[in-house]
Order: sequence, then structure tokens, then C-alpha cells
Amino acid sequence: MLKGITVILVDETEESEDPFGQPVTVKEEIAVDNVLIAPASTDDVTAEMSLTGKKIVYELAIPKGDSHTWTNRQVKFFGQTWR
Repeated sequence: MLKGITVILVDETEESEDPFGQPVTVKEEIAVDNVLIAPASTDDVTAEMSLTGKKIVYELAIPKGDSHTWTNRQVKFFGQTWR
């Protein structure tokens, strides 16, 4: 049986607006257990660079049934912060 690691998902929620009408956000760190992490293959790196212009380093396998939003969020694992 495969066992993943705990990854910290940084979620941002809009709390209010500042006097200039800009949103004020609050960051909340959520621990998600059993996330599998693998280095990205050369083909995946090339495809992502041509599609979005961003380089990927790792691929995450998020546990089935997870209800968090992972798109455009920061995650923390291996002592580093990733987007």
C-alpha cells in the first residue's frame, strides 16, 4: 500500500475590504494527509512550459474525496513553499 506525506495547503479567504475597495485576505494553513508526490517527467515539464509558460517540478496525487481547492494555491512540503 502506498503512503503519502502530509502537505500544507495555504488557503486564502477574503475577509473584508480596505478603505480603497481592495480585498483583505487571510491565509489559513490546512494539513492534508496522504498526498503522493513524484518528480515531474521530462514530457510533463515540456508540455506545461508550452501550455502555460510555467515550469513544474513535482506532481501531486491528491487523496480521493478531498474537498479543498488546489488550483492557484500555495503548498508546503519538503521544507519549501510551492505554487
